[in-house]
Amino acid sequence: MRTDAFALRHIGPRENDVQHMLKTIGVESIDQLVYETLPDDIRLKAP
Repeated sequence: MRTDAFALRHIGPRENDVQHMLKTIGVESIDQLVYETLPDDIRLKAP
């Protein structure tokens, strides 16, 4: 199996795609999304 092209196919969402998603679901940031969806007791307190 070739794996050298994996990164080229899986580079994550573009910034405008992220902003569109956030606007669609009604949050301002990824941090807000995490805060509103993950229970406090399982959230990482520090990076």
